[in-house]
Amino acid sequence: MRVLFMGTPEFALPSLEILREAGHQVAGVVTRPDRPRGRGGKTTGTPVKRSALEAGIPVLTPERLDEEFRETVTALRPEIVVTVAYGRLLPAWLLDLPAAAAALNVHASLLPAYRGAAPIQRAIMAGENRTGVTIMYMDRGMDTGDILRQASLDILPRETAGELSGRLATLGAVQLRVALELLAAGQATRTAQAPEGVSAAPPLTGDEEEIAWDRTAEEVVRLVRALAPKPAARTRLPGGGMLKIGRAEPVEGRTDGRAPGEVLEGEGICVATGRGKVRLATVQPAGGKSMEDVAYMRGTPLRPGSILGR
Repeated sequence: MRVLFMGTPEFALPSLEILREAGHQVAGVVTRPDRPRGRGGKTTGTPVKRSALEAGIPVLTPERLDEEFRETVTALRPEIVVTVAYGRLLPAWLLDLPAAAAALNVHASLLPAYRGAAPIQRAIMAGENRTGVTIMYMDRGMDTGDILRQASLDILPRETAGELSGRLATLGAVQLRVALELLAAGQATRTAQAPEGVSAAPPLTGDEEEIAWDRTAEEVVRLVRALAPKPAARTRLPGGGMLKIGRAEPVEGRTDGRAPGEVLEGEGICVATGRGKVRLATVQPAGGKSMEDVAYMRGTPLRPGSILGR
């Protein structure tokens, strides 16, 4: 089939690759415009753009999905539109291209749960132990289209969003390949999303990325997992500045009389929460590199009794 592929982050790469492996003709790739990244502000293309250019696939990076873009896409005459974490809602005309048999999306949740931009992070934060991918027919709503395929997997106990994203990206690509085979054979089905179990997964805000130490130890650990490796959960240091947390672990024991965010005695960085305590096993100071907590404490010790997050 002749495919118009729309995607942006690394999560989309396995789906793009599997389209090529399965013999589909990728007529063009649409991805978000180049943006300055990193401390030096260097302008770089998205992971999807870099991969497409290496494969010799035409790339479009429109600022707006306007009439000029419409003319360009219409001229490509795609038989299928596939989106994977593109990062913006599609206009009605793109969903209804005359030459396209369907517009499909690879979404990283078992819809109707976790509709929105951050399904992986939100699922981990909520303490889910199972998630999956959905191949859906796109409509004018936010992840509300009919379901073509679904597949599930377990969320591992200490799995980070980055690790889970990699597994879901692979699973999504496999399901996309099957979905296109079914479409080509005229055997694809449509199942409306259930009205029960609907939940939202909006992007995380800056406030949510900062640890609220009055939450339980398990909630703090889940937040750290959900934001690893990027943008990373963070906390305010007693002397000013921020500390990013790459990995946190619950620690057994009581914290009677200790304030949430209080640094406790012991090896590494152990902190009291609203219920229980956690060890900040991997940290990254502003402008520095990620390191084990014991290494951080050798250079910048946090005194027991000092309070994080204030």
